[in-house]
Parts: sequence; structure tokens; C-alpha cells
Amino acid sequence: MGYSAEYSFTWGSSFMVKDEQECCEACAAHNRTCSDRSNAHKPFWQASMQSAPSKCGKEAVGCNIWTYCPEERCFAFDIHNHSRHECWLKHSRTPLTPAVGSGGPFPPEMLSAPRKHWPWSVALNVWPWPLPEQASWTSGVLAPVGVRIRPQRPNMNKMFCDRHPPCPSQQSAVWPPTHVHENPD
Repeated sequence: MGYSAEYSFTWGSSFMVKDEQECCEACAAHNRTCSDRSNAHKPFWQASMQSAPSKCGKEAVGCNIWTYCPEERCFAFDIHNHSRHECWLKHSRTPLTPAVGSGGPFPPEMLSAPRKHWPWSVALNVWPWPLPEQASWTSGVLAPVGVRIRPQRPNMNKMFCDRHPPCPSQQSAVWPPTHVHENPD
């Protein structure tokens, strides 16, 4: 499931890390270092797969949501090819109720729909395969231990069902998803 946010500090296509844990740690390091405006342009992370350290921008907010691509290719409703090791560091004004971007699970009606009916018709050179049942992104939220994260229903699913009713699976879908990942630290 990929969480959306109002702001991205790093674009995953240029911020590659070895795994989900490193992406989460980079988000925490960004939050600790970059939440203070006086640290503008200060290095906050040296990713194991990058040659230069990543630096804070001029924003005075820190990362509180991260999204990582664990597969050879990860699906998204956009114009980019997403690949393994991409790490997106983001900020959400409402991190405990993050919006799910293109994570799915997608309604059966969308899975069987022609590409031109998807919320965004992803070009064949970006994603040549059928719509996956669920995008393979892994996401996390920086929150105190024990706090339950309640994702908002995927907006792409709503967009599709609003444009192509009826979408009975939207009425009966269990939401939020029952899987919850907690960092034991």
C-alpha cells in the first residue's frame, strides 16, 4: 500500500536504499534533522546505494511518511517507471490517517476495465501489464508505538467508481485493510 502526502522531500527515482528498514530510518533521520529551518541544506542521510549524502531542503517540516518499492517494478497511476529500491520521503498534515494513493486493493470492476477507464490511463511504455490486484509499495508512518494508523480509502478506487458506476465492491469492501505493520522500536 502506498501512502500519499502533501509533500515529497525525496523522489524515489533518485533516492535509492537497500530495503524498507533503510527507507524508514531515512525518514526518521530526515524528521530529526530537517524539522529545524536552521538545518537547511545539512546532510541527513548517506544511503547505502547513493554516492552523495542527501541534504535537507529549506522546508521546516520533517518526513513523517515513507514509501518503498520492494519489487522489480512497482505500479503507480503516474508517468514514471518505478523500480526496486526507490524510497520516497514525504510529509502529511494528517499522518495518523494517511491517504492511500495507488495502493489498492483495486475493485474487481477496475481490474477488468479497459486501461482507458483506469483513474489515469497509464501508458504502455510505463506499465505494459494489466492492472495488478494491489500495488506492491510498502509504506510506513512515523508515530508513537501503540498508535493505530487508520488509512483513508484509496482515492483512485473512488475516482474509478465515481466515473464508472455501479461499483458494488466499493460498498462491501472491508476498510481499512486488516494488516498492520508496527516497528518494535
